[in-house]
Amino acid sequence: MNLLLLGPEEAAEGRLRLFGRRAAHLLRVLKVAPGDRPRAGVVNQGIGEAVVVAVGRDWVDVEVALHRGAEPLPPVDLLLAVPRPKVVRRLLADLAALGVGAIHLTNAWRVERSYFASPTLTPEAIGRALRLGLEQAGAVRLPQVVVHHRLMAFLDDTLPALQHERCLVAHPAATTPIAAAAGAGRSLIALGPEGGWIEREVETLRERGFEPVSLGTRVLRTETAAVVAVACLTACTAGG
Repeated sequence: MNLLLLGPEEAAEGRLRLFGRRAAHLLRVLKVAPGDRPRAGVVNQGIGEAVVVAVGRDWVDVEVALHRGAEPLPPVDLLLAVPRPKVVRRLLADLAALGVGAIHLTNAWRVERSYFASPTLTPEAIGRALRLGLEQAGAVRLPQVVVHHRLMAFLDDTLPALQHERCLVAHPAATTPIAAAAGAGRSLIALGPEGGWIEREVETLRERGFEPVSLGTRVLRTETAAVVAVACLTACTAGG
């Protein structure tokens, strides 16, 4: 944990008593004492420090002071066919650490319908995974995560209201490298499930303005492809 992350409702309390995982880290790893000032942040608000006021056997009292605002909204959003449940938790944490604006989890032809009943897709589980990623990265900008049970509903109802300078779809047959398609402004990158999008889905995405792009010649796992795509688009946007 490289950042003590608090929710806005917690920070609003002024002096806050922490229990559980965060208190254990402060006590056993950082070995804090009254007067110490570990790095802290408040979700979507800013970064500063937590002044340790008092400590107990399993609790820590802190007061949080923010010194700067939250980092800018990351320039990349992700449309992701729901991965296997055991992948979801660590992938969400990795994406939050890397920095992504919104994650749209969608159904697709090759997505098992049972995935949507997984406990990893509950709001509580998603929130925990995202916060772990932010703590690792020392960041506070929480990605928005939306679960869509139908890809077509996303494309017809949600996509038109979103604002992106470009929409891309990763596809092994594409000849345009993802870096060549990047540029200034916001990007939405669509990644299929294990086994990839079926051709009908790719054609539907193309009809909605998605440009097929390549992540290279090697076959990548979903979690690897997602990180590569987001990292590449983010770096190219910053460089542009």
